[in-house]
Amino acid sequence: MGYIRYNFFNKAPVMNSYEDLTDQLFQKLNKDRDRLHYEKQVRIEDLWLDEKNHLLVLPEKDYPVWKTELVRVNKYNEVKIDNMLVHVPKASNYSQLYATLTWDQLKITSPDGDILLDDFRPYMKKRKALPWLSIIKTWIYKPRVIEYSRYRDYLPGRIKDFLLVDNLLIRRKRLEGLATLLVTYDMKKINEEFYELISQEKLPAENNPYEVDWSQYDSLAPDKEVTS
Repeated sequence: MGYIRYNFFNKAPVMNSYEDLTDQLFQKLNKDRDRLHYEKQVRIEDLWLDEKNHLLVLPEKDYPVWKTELVRVNKYNEVKIDNMLVHVPKASNYSQLYATLTWDQLKITSPDGDILLDDFRPYMKKRKALPWLSIIKTWIYKPRVIEYSRYRDYLPGRIKDFLLVDNLLIRRKRLEGLATLLVTYDMKKINEEFYELISQEKLPAENNPYEVDWSQYDSLAPDKEVTS
């Protein structure tokens, strides 16, 4: 480990992912075996070819390494994993859940063993679609919370302004309409066809006391990604 650290990590590596770093390291070590051993003055590759004939066969099945811990659910359907909040659909039905963690994956289960979430750990930084339907359903019961939710900034521009009307009764009605659409469309598609859905009254825009001019939304800053 010391040899690898001082020779290959003397400066922070440039990497796209952990898999990419693993591949880079494999290629460097494979090439490094072509040098002479510092003491035996024999190519390391030749030493390896001789030594591996005496090694035991590796198990056919992977050895699972994991841990399970109890996690608490907050009022926004979130649990804390790796010091980051992770949204778990239907988590509010339970006061505590079980988190099963491997080095790269997490699985959240209920006390009854139902799997509520199966995903990568936050530090893996894998892009994944947000569970918008579950999030919107939570907002329906607490429409005021949108303004403080960390998911607010991931809403596409048109939909964000559509939902953030001051009148909470109208806001709830719009959330209900959006939840209905999310059964058929994803958030990106709804944002792209926003005007068409408004004109077809599939999104409730009536009784708007602020007389929003939807055509002005195209002048907004570019929409943010709808994935996390």
